[in-house]
Amino acid sequence: MPRSIKSDQLAENLASSLKSTTELVQKLLDEIRDNSTSVAIMKEKFESLNENVATLSHIVRSGNGKGSMITRLALTEKAIEDLNEHLVEIKKCTDEKEQSKEEDDLELKKFKRDRLIARIGFWGALLPGVIALIMQLASFIK
Repeated sequence: MPRSIKSDQLAENLASSLKSTTELVQKLLDEIRDNSTSVAIMKEKFESLNENVATLSHIVRSGNGKGSMITRLALTEKAIEDLNEHLVEIKKCTDEKEQSKEEDDLELKKFKRDRLIARIGFWGALLPGVIALIMQLASFIK
């Protein structure tokens, strides 16, 4: 093959390689710009998130004028424990009251039963005497 054809072909290959390389470099630059924009957006979001976390941390640790959240939570837990203790005491008192009421009811029933037995005994003892008295009076009247 003649030398000029090889050189033309070589120049053509070189030109097409350069063109391909230029296109690849251009695409790479576009992607780098896109990624740069994405990184800038992410950086802005992270900064905003960092500010929000710092604000929340301040509220949790130091409070927002009402005391820290940690202290308020601890006080709430203590108040709930105290309420539970009071509820246990109230339940115990209520149970004792119910038991006492049941005992009082049993004593009242026993008292009423004993009183009824006493009345029956009284009338049981008195009735034969009254009947005998009525019979004696009836026999005098005849």
